[in-house]
Amino acid sequence: MTAVGRVACATVLLCSLAMHADGQGPRRMSVSRTVPVPQAAVEPHFVVSASRPTHLVGAAMQVVDSDLQRIACHAYASFDGGRAWNVTMLMATGCADPWAAVSPRGTALIAVLGDSGVAVFRSPDGGVSWPSQAHWISGAHDHPLLIADSVGVLFLVSSCAYRTDTRLLRSGICVARSDDDGRSFVSVGRNTFSNLSYEATSAMLVPGRGLLVPYIDHHYWTSQEAVQRKRGWLAFSRDRGASFGEPVLITEDCNRSAPAAWPVLLHGRLGNESRLYWVCERDKAAGIVFHWSLDWGETWKRSAPQLGAQVRRGWTRTPALATDSAGTLLLTWFGGSPGAGTCYHLYAASSLDGGGTFSPATRISEHPSCPSRHGDQSTVQRFPTGGDYIGLQAVAPSRFIVIWSAATSARPFELRVTEIVVTR
Repeated sequence: MTAVGRVACATVLLCSLAMHADGQGPRRMSVSRTVPVPQAAVEPHFVVSASRPTHLVGAAMQVVDSDLQRIACHAYASFDGGRAWNVTMLMATGCADPWAAVSPRGTALIAVLGDSGVAVFRSPDGGVSWPSQAHWISGAHDHPLLIADSVGVLFLVSSCAYRTDTRLLRSGICVARSDDDGRSFVSVGRNTFSNLSYEATSAMLVPGRGLLVPYIDHHYWTSQEAVQRKRGWLAFSRDRGASFGEPVLITEDCNRSAPAAWPVLLHGRLGNESRLYWVCERDKAAGIVFHWSLDWGETWKRSAPQLGAQVRRGWTRTPALATDSAGTLLLTWFGGSPGAGTCYHLYAASSLDGGGTFSPATRISEHPSCPSRHGDQSTVQRFPTGGDYIGLQAVAPSRFIVIWSAATSARPFELRVTEIVVTR
């Protein structure tokens, strides 16, 4: 492993007062600090340790060559809530779709898509140091996802392609399991839902409900023709990934224009209610699709009207969603005005009633990001807002951290760590 270093900075950027749209009084959304991580990185993901909220582990990609032929992956670890970071290079080339997890023992794990399958890196000291060798799961995988349960079992969920006995191409959702704190993974099952091409977008374990895996379908395998509507589905496994029941339809409204961000499925509670939330880009990046379900996906309610009105003034990309223990929702996205070209700002809105209403949009970033002003146009075209997803997590009641890519004068994309506080 290559140790890149330790970085730290804290700057108050913005504090704005917004009138709460649901009549519960004014709500203050403030950016308490933003930490620049001087790495040319895209597509960040991070998690918060369940046993130690100040312990954060994440990963991101670094485009080495402008033709996208060489992409490196870096690991990030913080033990003070995101103020200072240990940065380590995991793979020099052939890396994509990084995803992080922290086990109940504090072990940091990062899964990345490599040239010959999925590589899982394991750091027993929580991200201070990383081994040079990874555990590999071979095969044609895509978008690997790591999930840690409360007793130390780890799951690796990924999309996988294979040929049937009659040589037909099929997509599947593959699940592997680790019972030794991430030292090794054993295949649990491969599940096929249709003859279309599809990918898992996120995954989670919910007590009493099992393993939840949402996915989106988008192409026909036989002709590679795009389906007329990109549909979001949700599948449940009661036996920890060995098999899945019939999937339930979430929506047909997600963005079909590439590159499109990965949709997000989230589980949260509001009082005694258990809720599922779904967010994705609207088609042609013309807004945000927000749905929620009170019956575990059987039926879905659409977003509140004012949310759509807030984000349709220009283009919107890469929505992310998180919830805290009290049920507060924070929604973030990148938005650009019609005349701004590829320049964008980071925005946020919050909800205290489970997504029924949202506060007015608040601009989080101080300066616009304009990646197209740099010469690396291949990277900008593939990652117009810094990746197919960003990192957003609740670290305490009403306190959220978002890790995202901003354009600077030196680089088209550089990581930023922003803490957002939502109070009534």
